[in-house]
Amino acid sequence: MPEDEQRRSAIRRLLAYIEEHYAEKLTLENLADFAQYNRTYVSTLFKQVVGVNFHEYLSRVRFQHALSDLALTNDGLTDIALRNGFADLKTFNARFRSTLHRTPTEYRAQLSPDRVMRIDSRKFLPSEDPILQAKLRAYLKVGC
Repeated sequence: MPEDEQRRSAIRRLLAYIEEHYAEKLTLENLADFAQYNRTYVSTLFKQVVGVNFHEYLSRVRFQHALSDLALTNDGLTDIALRNGFADLKTFNARFRSTLHRTPTEYRAQLSPDRVMRIDSRKFLPSEDPILQAKLRAYLKVGC
């Protein structure tokens, strides 16, 4: 359906915008202005297509980036919180406790260096790998 593709395209643009601006003070109004839609439409579209509301999605993006910073840097918690768009350390700690049932300090202490993978150290199979090709063909057969 052309309308469905138009909606998915709009959401892809919105998600890319959030990924670029997550560390800033970002509101639903900002997103609506960017997309040139009204606030209610963006909110409804977001919930229908993404499955969570805008604020929850933004919080998850911020949290994921903060988790990465905790694992890959020795920066202080306040710096990590502010750099990733949290209003303050208290808000960051509250989100952390509600999500992972521990503090950021406890989480960082439990990280094992051999289990933390830097993004730039990933290795990928070549696309012509026979096992990879077989898996891809199997996924295509079931429509995944």
